[in-house]
Amino acid sequence: VMFGKSAGSLCWFEGGTTDSFGRKLKELKDGLGIIKGSNCPHYDGEPERRPLYLDLVQRCILPPGRAADDGVALHYINESFVEALTSRRKPVMSYEVILDEEGRVREIPCEPQRVREREPLAERDVVDEWIEATGWPRTDKRR
Repeated sequence: VMFGKSAGSLCWFEGGTTDSFGRKLKELKDGLGIIKGSNCPHYDGEPERRPLYLDLVQRCILPPGRAADDGVALHYINESFVEALTSRRKPVMSYEVILDEEGRVREIPCEPQRVREREPLAERDVVDEWIEATGWPRTDKRR
């Protein structure tokens, strides 16, 4: 199980957009690459993110990938995108960002599935809940 938001989301990809290294938003081209392609969090939350990401993909500085509005989780199994998820009531979106046959950047909307709301859990509780739900063998001594 890998998860994160903001830089904790984009680190699993080959690259994306970040402001983690200073005040200026810029490309990150040396992500872990566990998930192929690029990632852009905060797609609707920071006005400069979307145009920068689209420009970087258009100019092939970043590979095509996925963008997510604030509050959207991207669910992958292995390296394959499965679905976008959200618990937000307000409309949010995720996008597959590609280069079309003419080399133009395009956004393909992927509406997130709304999941039930619940009280926030501590990180370890989420992991415990997932282990119990999947029957994954426990290797730590937390219980």
